[in-house]
Amino acid sequence: MNGTVIPGTPIAVDFWKIRECPTAKLFFLTHLHGDHTVGLSSSWRHVIHCSPMTGELLTHLYGINESLIQPLEVGTSHILDLDSVNCEKMSVTVIDANHCPGSVMFLFEGYFGRILHTGDFRFCDELIDESNKMLFNDIDLLYLDNTYCSPQCAFPSRDSALDEIVSVINSHPHHSVVIGMRNLGKEDMLAKTALRCKEWISIPATMMQRVNLLNLPNVFVTDDESCRIRVVRFHTISKRNMALWNKVTPTIAILPTALYQGMDFNSFGNMSNVFIVQYSDHSSYQELYNFVSEVKPRKIIPVVGAKARGPFGVDISDRANMKCFSHLLNKSDNLDKMSDIPESVQKLMHNGSSSHGNGGGGRLTKPWKFRHKKSSTSLERGVVFSGNDNNEECERIEDHQLSTKISHTVTNIRSNSSNSNKRKKKKNSETLDSNINSQSPLSHKMEQKSYRPQVKETLLDKWLSVNDVWKKEGNPHHQLNRPYFSKTSSRNCFISKTQSAEKPRNECSITSSNSQEVANDTSSKTFILEVKQDADIEDVIILDDTSSDSTH
Repeated sequence: MNGTVIPGTPIAVDFWKIRECPTAKLFFLTHLHGDHTVGLSSSWRHVIHCSPMTGELLTHLYGINESLIQPLEVGTSHILDLDSVNCEKMSVTVIDANHCPGSVMFLFEGYFGRILHTGDFRFCDELIDESNKMLFNDIDLLYLDNTYCSPQCAFPSRDSALDEIVSVINSHPHHSVVIGMRNLGKEDMLAKTALRCKEWISIPATMMQRVNLLNLPNVFVTDDESCRIRVVRFHTISKRNMALWNKVTPTIAILPTALYQGMDFNSFGNMSNVFIVQYSDHSSYQELYNFVSEVKPRKIIPVVGAKARGPFGVDISDRANMKCFSHLLNKSDNLDKMSDIPESVQKLMHNGSSSHGNGGGGRLTKPWKFRHKKSSTSLERGVVFSGNDNNEECERIEDHQLSTKISHTVTNIRSNSSNSNKRKKKKNSETLDSNINSQSPLSHKMEQKSYRPQVKETLLDKWLSVNDVWKKEGNPHHQLNRPYFSKTSSRNCFISKTQSAEKPRNECSITSSNSQEVANDTSSKTFILEVKQDADIEDVIILDDTSSDSTH
């Protein structure tokens, strides 16, 4: 995170973690790159001072409430209140940073002196000319973009890098070209490339909204695979993806970045179809040196801290060492201005709300306050003194009262706990006695019913049991139409008893495969079943057509 809160002031630049520094009341945003917006989301509720272009991008891309955007025109100075009573004011001058769309520098002037915060910027000769040279004089404190503050970080101007990109594309007329890009920035470079190569450039749909907001030339289409030049995310350029793309059509990749400058390695050094062009929106070391020599501040603080890491965790802490500019500083003693903070500003920073004049950093709702939870007991806390002469007596009385109330409270808690336990034990005992004395319906049935080993009952057994019931009741229907079976002493052998002594005339016998014989006597309405000894019969189905129903 590259944000900071200026000491001795309520001013925060690119800093959005207000819980870490609650004294921040005025919030400024230099540009919309990710490392300068850590902690900023659609739930933000404080006024943000920024350029008009950044404010428009904030509303559309981050979902920030439009009423929270306080746009400051570039190239002009603005007066803002530093307290809630409109007594202390400061001047803020907005300067184009030449970094990305909407990026600016802030020059603060007030009781703290003159502080210049560059954010991220790319120095050029047009940045400081005769018209604005006075703005950069007598700077007390300079917050400097030190992204490439190392003598090893040398790269060409953006115009020279653009010439190289166009040259690479034109030298591969039969190849598809993929350009690795990050979220925001270099859209202007893409538009110039398309115009010089006279070709359309396909960009992701998420990027098209930014392009429309920037009012760039109409040279872009959305996700069109037929375009020879396409924009992809920076991290998708890899050896594996290049191999996949080249299986379809010959493809080259261009990475417009100076990210690997000042390092001993390059992750794409062994890939002949990937071209790294030193196109950067940051100042090179030589450009930083030229800028500091023009400004001559009294003190320099790096924007990127010493804890920052480069690609793959490379240590770049040496870039936060500002001793390389020590001989360029203004040696006059004028740094004691910030020691005296106006009382009204102190009240705002430590106690007051951030909503005050000009909407400067103000919050639309009341600040959140922590409320202590009231104690559930009414015990008096602390010692009350009635006078200096009776201090020991008062302490003794208060200690006695406090110990008495505590002992009473403990006694009541123990008494309530004991009574509660007794009631629970009594209730459990009554429930247990009730369960023992009372009989459930299930236990009643178990007593009434005598159990015996279950034996599989066949259909023949069912017929015999039904026959016994009918015989006892003297059912005439049984006497006329139902066969009567009885068991013999032989195991699994059954014979039939008929009501007629004569053998029926019409007798039809059927012998089954398991030695069963069934005879049907239609004249006497009697069925004769004969089963040989030791036959294994599971079920017998008898259908009586002469009766009024069918029985299985």
